[in-house]
Amino acid sequence: MGHRASNRSRWRAWVRTEKDHYMKTITYVKRSQLNHSATTVFNWHCREGAFERLTPPWQPAETIEKLGSIEDNGTITIKTKLGPLSSKWFLKHIDFIQDRQFADILIKGPFAYWKHIHKMEPQDEETCILEDEIEFSMRGGIVGNILGGPIVKNLLQKMFTYRHNVLRSDLLSHSRYQSDGITKILISGSTGLIGQALSSYLSTGGHQVVRLVRTSDLEDEGTIFWDPLNHIIDIESLEGFDYVIHLAGENVGESRWTKKKKGRISDSRINGTKFLTESLSHLKCPPKALLCASATGYYGDAGNDLVNEQSPNGAGFLAQVVENWEQSTRSATDQGMRVVNLRFGVVINPMGGALKKLLMPFKLGFGGKIGHGKQYMSWISLDDAICAIHHVMLNSTVEGPINIASPNTVTNEEFTRQLGATLNRPTVATIPAFIIKIMFGQMGKETILASTRVDSTKLSQSGYTHIFSHIEEALNHYLGKSKDYEI
Repeated sequence: MGHRASNRSRWRAWVRTEKDHYMKTITYVKRSQLNHSATTVFNWHCREGAFERLTPPWQPAETIEKLGSIEDNGTITIKTKLGPLSSKWFLKHIDFIQDRQFADILIKGPFAYWKHIHKMEPQDEETCILEDEIEFSMRGGIVGNILGGPIVKNLLQKMFTYRHNVLRSDLLSHSRYQSDGITKILISGSTGLIGQALSSYLSTGGHQVVRLVRTSDLEDEGTIFWDPLNHIIDIESLEGFDYVIHLAGENVGESRWTKKKKGRISDSRINGTKFLTESLSHLKCPPKALLCASATGYYGDAGNDLVNEQSPNGAGFLAQVVENWEQSTRSATDQGMRVVNLRFGVVINPMGGALKKLLMPFKLGFGGKIGHGKQYMSWISLDDAICAIHHVMLNSTVEGPINIASPNTVTNEEFTRQLGATLNRPTVATIPAFIIKIMFGQMGKETILASTRVDSTKLSQSGYTHIFSHIEEALNHYLGKSKDYEI
């Protein structure tokens, strides 16, 4: 009985991974020329974080389990979500050729057949053609292919345009900062929106990333445990890092600022940063630089004034927290360490932050400006945020506060109009300011209704080139609304 069950299992696997003579398949191919060697592109795909960097935010996917590598017989189980529907994919890696190709074939999942071949074809020593070829067959045979095939090909076109452009942009960014040997980087807040993307970006670029985590269950060779609330950390484990990037902190904009919430915001940012900074200052060999998250909330409600890093601190709870947050890195500065305070604008990406909250009402046609809509919003795309961190990290001339924001600030009314246009939805509604104050209290007044028009000249003059300078470019990219374009 067990022998028969084993045979049936092998038979089902064969049906899944091998086409029979009667199976009709559909093929999609995306080719792009990259100004990088085939070996460079191949190595990028081999590194931790490649799958995460290539996953489009409008079609999120989560890695459930990964066994082995992209070489033959390695496996990966992922969970994808499309609207309210989710599905699991169990894939096996096959057809591995060093520096040239690898493939994934579906063992179990939503398609009758699926094979994805990743090819890197050398053109010369410095350029190659990246080709993604996907052969698939829908469930339901010919009828399934006729009904669902064109829909899937359209989704693949959007997805692989996004993937190829992210890869091109990342490779270009990393090529600007060739370093000797492997750079070892410690990151706190690695589960947040910026931290997750930054960890994957740096890992695929060849850096060694170690995460500073607050949950002991997550401890492994790639993590270090700390408890900032109770001042627990193994100081010796902090030795040997080239750079430390501190992003951890309580979410500011998720709810009303109750007394307890304010306490958590202050403690996580000020006390947590002070504890980490003092720990680093006691090291025998401190890092070359400490990059600490901050925010353009430092300037408070500045109205129509253009503010820069020399502008005075604004008024309000958030502005005071940010000032004290930056001051809490002083012990590192006193020890001669280069410290950079990253004053982030509103980070644009549908996986988190303001855009994630706005998407559903805008998609339903209920989007509109907030209050009079004239308040300025200093923003930065997620890709620019992580690439700017990388740039600042390796640029030894940059220190102190620096605005991480687009050179083209928009008003709430302009942002609302552009998001509606990107989604092809009306934006005639207006949310009165008093509603925001009633719903969110002080948090709404100091974040949603406040106007901050930030000057990012210091970042540009340091040599950084923005990937997305205009809000429409960023929204089109992250929402999958451009069919074929290059960053």
